[in-house]
Amino acid sequence: DVECSERALREIYLPAFKAAVQEGGALTVMAAYNKFRGEFCAENNYLVRKILRNEWGFDGVYVTDWGAAHSTIPSMEAGLDMEMGTLIDKYEDKLGTYLMQMSTHEMNGSQAKQVSKFLHTVSDFERLGDHAVNISEVAAELNEKKIAFSDEAQYELDVLENAVKECVSLAVDAFCADDLEMAAKVEPLRELIGILCDELKLRHIARLRTGKCEMKQGFAFNDLLTNLERIAAHCSNIAVAMIELEAADFDTHEYLKSVRELKNDTYMAYFDEYERKYDINGYRKKKTKAQK
Repeated sequence: DVECSERALREIYLPAFKAAVQEGGALTVMAAYNKFRGEFCAENNYLVRKILRNEWGFDGVYVTDWGAAHSTIPSMEAGLDMEMGTLIDKYEDKLGTYLMQMSTHEMNGSQAKQVSKFLHTVSDFERLGDHAVNISEVAAELNEKKIAFSDEAQYELDVLENAVKECVSLAVDAFCADDLEMAAKVEPLRELIGILCDELKLRHIARLRTGKCEMKQGFAFNDLLTNLERIAAHCSNIAVAMIELEAADFDTHEYLKSVRELKNDTYMAYFDEYERKYDINGYRKKKTKAQK
């Protein structure tokens, strides 16, 4: 909570912002995380209404930094136009702060293990939310612009999406149940999803070259692949954290490297099962009435 005199505020802290608005023609101003004189910047009437809007004549967009909004009505009344970030971001921030505070207290072995488990995975859960938002934005764009994929591309995406859904379910269920056997199933599926994404990119390029798909579809298709692949990667991070913490030897990179190099019978059995289950070669073009 920042407290300063009016003179210091006007002569030291505000001139640069005032110049950016009045001389630079700034179209967007972002609220800081902290409080000023007892009110968060996102809902601070004095800063936003009195100074920014009325004194400086700013008529652009006032947005928050990620997770910097702490209310709805007070922020709206103060003149906030847009809240950046999601509820998940706020949860991550509060949970991370709480866990860091917990780690400074004396705990038994079981408690320390749980705190460590959450600390090593909370950011991955948050990133799952970010990529879900990205996918929803791509879907909104497809709907708005009335863009549709070819039947073949849609079939491939459906297969990939089902694989990613299972990957997320495995990671979340394993985490909630502390089930290491289930956690061990995530990385083989993540590897297959990575392979599928690479293959789908190549196939989409081929469709672009033959005119089956257009560039406007290509950008959205690649965005979806990127986000789906990243979701699987974060699921893998969660599962690996569980396995490594159980072994009291946390090194995600080395663990994944050894798993991928060794690929024991159990790993390969899971991989082969997923490969059969999520086969992108199953698309069959529908026959026309004349062909029937």
